[in-house]
Amino acid sequence: MSLRDNAIVAYAETKVMEKSDRDVFVLAGEMLEALLDKTGIDKNEIDGLVMAGLTGTGAANPFWAQTTAHRFAGIYTKTDNGICMTKMQVINKKRKKAVQTIKFGGDLCNAGMLMTSIHDNVQKSVERGKDIISVNFYDGRAGYEEDYVFDRKSKKYRLRK
Repeated sequence: MSLRDNAIVAYAETKVMEKSDRDVFVLAGEMLEALLDKTGIDKNEIDGLVMAGLTGTGAANPFWAQTTAHRFAGIYTKTDNGICMTKMQVINKKRKKAVQTIKFGGDLCNAGMLMTSIHDNVQKSVERGKDIISVNFYDGRAGYEEDYVFDRKSKKYRLRK
């Protein structure tokens, strides 16, 4: 399957609420049922489901790393090489807005493409008290990472040299 064979065919969300005693997986099941009803697709035809925005719940986002202060959003562009992540936004959770854009250059169209175009391509670690965000890149073999370190003085993520 090439990157051109992927499609987002529908979108659903739960009611936005501050607190609920309902399990997040029950809510996710309801969203899946709504999507199946909306599209007419049989559940056996689906090979991927993305759940995001579940910070602070029992099902925190399994697809992208996040820090206490930030979450990350890939910005994808269709190119001659397929769909690729050309930049990543750093979103301040408290202010609910993008505070930095990290651009990925080159014509390789390989940023965030090691596992799939959306799953498990950005990880978080902590070294000596500093948040490190690692972005995976596809290279035809095992891939490689570029690490971005949070600089407290500038309040920006910088590519580690």
